[in-house]
Amino acid sequence: MSVQVARPQRAHTRVIAIVDLQSVLAAELSMETVLERALAQRVGAVLLRAKGVDPEQARQLDWLRLIEAIERSESQLILHESVTTRLDASTIAGSWEHWSSASLWKHVERSAFDAEIQEASRAVLRKPRCFGVSAHSLAELEHAEGFGASWAFVSPFMPTASKPGYGPTLGLPGVKELCRHTSLPVFALAGVCAETVLGLGATGAAGVAVMGMLAHRRAAEELQRLFQRMEDEPWSRQTPW
Repeated sequence: MSVQVARPQRAHTRVIAIVDLQSVLAAELSMETVLERALAQRVGAVLLRAKGVDPEQARQLDWLRLIEAIERSESQLILHESVTTRLDASTIAGSWEHWSSASLWKHVERSAFDAEIQEASRAVLRKPRCFGVSAHSLAELEHAEGFGASWAFVSPFMPTASKPGYGPTLGLPGVKELCRHTSLPVFALAGVCAETVLGLGATGAAGVAVMGMLAHRRAAEELQRLFQRMEDEPWSRQTPW
């Protein structure tokens, strides 16, 4: 199945679509269907993710076909670490990537260890050309910025049906406090919709990341409502793309 893309007139650079295999399977959809929905609305970036799924299910997926569809579009391709670990080095060379907060800490700790040993035997960390991280605290944001990240997801922004009870939520005050202490473009994740995004631009955030919305039957309508509400927000951070 090829991914068909019917594009609206203008790209929405402040929206990242997370096309997540676990969520897609839970909704009894296909990755191609959800990806089509995201690309048809010309989101700024698409993150392919396979976190927490059966390895066999992930192996059966044609990741290269999905990657090629995004590369043909106007959206920026981002690969979650759960996807890059399933692809060979030549495929991911030069790709933009996204790390979990746990992976960020491992890289920071390993980097500090490597700095203590001789140059001749220093282990080389594979660092993507451009990468973002998931952060849930100011400490994680500070480490992400110091390690060279180009953007950050902060979550959970609001309560979400996909992860009931996940929290505590940041809300507008929490996002504002995190943005106040970082120069990274920050994208709010979880519970994002036209209603909850009101006031988010004034926090200093760069935009939002959406995932569950893409699995809805009326995803296009919900995304358009989100885009329209976001147009009235005073976004103050530049996006990396």
